[in-house]
Amino acid sequence: MGAPKPVNDILPRPTLLGLEQRLLARWRRRPALAAAKLVVGFSGGTDSLALALALSRIAAPADARVALAHVDHGRRPASATECERARALASRLTLPFTERHIPGNNLRQHPGVGLEEAMRRERYRALAAVVRDEGAAALVLAHQADDQAETMLLHLLRGAGLRGAAAMAEWTERVVPWWPEAGEEPTVVPVWRPLLSESRATLRAYLAAAGLEPIEDPSNGDRAFRRNAIRHDALPLLERIAPGARDALVRHAALTADEDATLAALAARVLERARDADGNVRIAPLLAEPTALRRRALRTWVAETAPDVELSDERTAATLGLTEPGRGGAIEIGAGWMVARTGGALRLRRCDQGLGETA
Repeated sequence: MGAPKPVNDILPRPTLLGLEQRLLARWRRRPALAAAKLVVGFSGGTDSLALALALSRIAAPADARVALAHVDHGRRPASATECERARALASRLTLPFTERHIPGNNLRQHPGVGLEEAMRRERYRALAAVVRDEGAAALVLAHQADDQAETMLLHLLRGAGLRGAAAMAEWTERVVPWWPEAGEEPTVVPVWRPLLSESRATLRAYLAAAGLEPIEDPSNGDRAFRRNAIRHDALPLLERIAPGARDALVRHAALTADEDATLAALAARVLERARDADGNVRIAPLLAEPTALRRRALRTWVAETAPDVELSDERTAATLGLTEPGRGGAIEIGAGWMVARTGGALRLRRCDQGLGETA
């Protein structure tokens, strides 16, 4: 028996399938990706395999190049075998393949967060390095409609507000690392998620038409991970109660994203008016605004000044409390940063700088 035939010799070339047509249309709406190199986060599972196949077939019409990056966390005995299977799939797609292995002790460098978040951070760190090394224009991730619905529910369960309800954006820029990381220069990685409107069922059917067998990760069935519990228990229950629930959640996320963008623009204007020459935020202009705008302006200020801080809802409320009449002092907001009220303004400073004079 010879080697498997390249997939692009199996699927019909004259007519692009519907998934490919939609993907190509999205690609052409991104001027930054014209004639660009893209790195696909590639596990070899259903979603990333379908994305890689579709991109491999439309790369020429889009005048671009596609490479695959596989991250091996090394937490399961089968991970090395899965890496080799992913490499074999890349060969069938005739796409370049890069693998990155994460040392086990790296996960211990993220105290105070769960295993899922620690693995996510290291995965982004590894993928960002590939994007940088390859000189790629963007990291392409295969999140699809089911992932979008799951993410929205996860954010709602955390009380993440309007931004959380918007779930994932198709195009964004991710600062890596976004967590406290001594000695590492942050990298801004453009991230493109072109499959957010596609269902997992559509992707499975697409792979079946190509005769491709994805790699199944057994950890995806482990309900100890909250996302898996939502995927296997909560969403099916919602679909039984209200058929079409997943699609409704995805539509709601898209509508919320539009409203969130509007709120972000308004908050940026508020922040521009409130900032002084030193980058501090004057309290008086903030107090003239509705609470929602004050809250978003302060979150924007922290994100721009201290990008390594993930400002929690509780710390956001505490920061907002410093603007109330008669309040003073300072609060820690995480990652070694504090917000202090000084002379009618809020100042953001490192905790080791001390409080200084507050009022």
